[in-house]
Amino acid sequence: MTKIGLVDLHLGNIASVESFCLQFSPNVCKVSEENWQHELYDLLIIPGVGSYDAGVKSLTPNLYKCIFAHINAERKVIGICLGMQLLCKNSKEGILDGLAVFDTEVFSFSDFKEKLNIGWRYVDFVDNEYLNTIPQKYYFVHNYFVPKSSYTFILGKNGVMDFSAGLRLGNVYGLQFHPEKSHQFGKNLIQRIINEK
Repeated sequence: MTKIGLVDLHLGNIASVESFCLQFSPNVCKVSEENWQHELYDLLIIPGVGSYDAGVKSLTPNLYKCIFAHINAERKVIGICLGMQLLCKNSKEGILDGLAVFDTEVFSFSDFKEKLNIGWRYVDFVDNEYLNTIPQKYYFVHNYFVPKSSYTFILGKNGVMDFSAGLRLGNVYGLQFHPEKSHQFGKNLIQRIINEK
């Protein structure tokens, strides 16, 4: 049975992510500064909605240790929305340093004359023709983005700009969209990540 841990940053949508995760396993646990006892989960999810610096400040010492314990043990880690951005080096939204798992920065669409990216968007999976045979769409709400790079495994578009809708480095994934709000598309993707060897 898959054990899923949810990093509780006390920012935004953890209840909806928890409900979403219960579709994959009844064994879902919120992980906080107070309750992490060095347990390793099969899948660790970092959800988050809010500002970058608030997110960084919420990464208390035990949560920081928890995230890197999972990465070092090659357990699967998924950052969602702000959680993905926190896995990057830093953001133009704030002044604090992120976790720097992905050696890349977060930029603002407004600096490139693009609007807030909100709503359902079709995406392209990089180097995965099988997934691209069926149009895949997910629900986005964000004004800050990560540019396309070698980490990009899902490519999105806002206006004329390409951006990283999904990042990957080994067993660490970042999803800029909200799989928990993306109905069957989101469920199918998370199931694929869980099942991937």
